[in-house]
Amino acid sequence: MKTNPTNPQEKKPAKRSGNFIFRLFKIIAVLVVIIAILIWLIFQFGLGGGNGAFLSKGSGTTNSGKSETSTPAKTPETKTNTTTPETKIETETKNKTPDVANAAAQLPIRFEMHISFEPDPNNTDSAKEFVCQIERINTAQKNETADKKLITCRNMPDFEAALEKEIQEWRLAFDQLQIEPEQNTRPILQVHMIPFPGEGVFRKIESIVKNIDPKIAIMRTE
Repeated sequence: MKTNPTNPQEKKPAKRSGNFIFRLFKIIAVLVVIIAILIWLIFQFGLGGGNGAFLSKGSGTTNSGKSETSTPAKTPETKTNTTTPETKIETETKNKTPDVANAAAQLPIRFEMHISFEPDPNNTDSAKEFVCQIERINTAQKNETADKKLITCRNMPDFEAALEKEIQEWRLAFDQLQIEPEQNTRPILQVHMIPFPGEGVFRKIESIVKNIDPKIAIMRTE
């Protein structure tokens, strides 16, 4: 009985197919490992701390096979207004030039008359009879004025008449002032009682003032 000898070349295709399958499984295993590493890197850097920075670095590829590093898109800058109402008011105040004339107009006006006496040579604590000095203070004018005048009389009636004339003229000058209501200006007559002229003299001055204008404020200093 004759047997056909086996041709050794017929077994080669089976061996080659087995090698191809082994290589294919090897390639698949390598790809699985690479995919696992990529997934780990994505969770480690992309989701954990990088906010997608890892994905944005190697995602762009060109047709030539060269990887391109993609630049992150610029976010629009938001401009915030850091000027607070307080600083705005301060800057507006600094930019404004102060109006000296208007500021001075709002200040209260001093319209005063001061009556003082001279000491008696024989008794320095007492005042000379029928002698006094009158000083007018008026800040309503551009330059503050302080007019002084000495009154010397021989008797009490002349002294009273001279005082009444001076107080009357001073009160009429007050009516000629242009005073704003908010300035709250009031004529003030101040009697300085040192050296002492006597209570009778003060009561006489007080009576003269009340007859001229009861609204005049009378003050005395001792």
